[in-house]
Amino acid sequence: MHFRQISPEFARAAFVACSALFAGVIAAMRVMLGRFATWRVAPRVAVAVLAGGGALVWWLINGQVEGAVLFEFSARHGVTEADLLVIPHLAAALDVAVARP
Repeated sequence: MHFRQISPEFARAAFVACSALFAGVIAAMRVMLGRFATWRVAPRVAVAVLAGGGALVWWLINGQVEGAVLFEFSARHGVTEADLLVIPHLAAALDVAVARP
């Protein structure tokens, strides 16, 4: 089955599962390693890889779950409801990337 042929319900469920996995891994790493600022390079790279994996999953399923257009840049480009789902991923990745000791 090609990714563009999956149902919107399956696409949403896949993204929610990836989001839950991402949040669970971040939470477990916070418990084991403490504040983001104290993390060494390897855990930060792991978070970046997970965030990249989430971005890849999102790229594959985005078309199925677009939703309403909230802000339109042009006739073919804009921000949709579904685009808001990536904000927690971006926030976590940015938080880990810029944390200072």
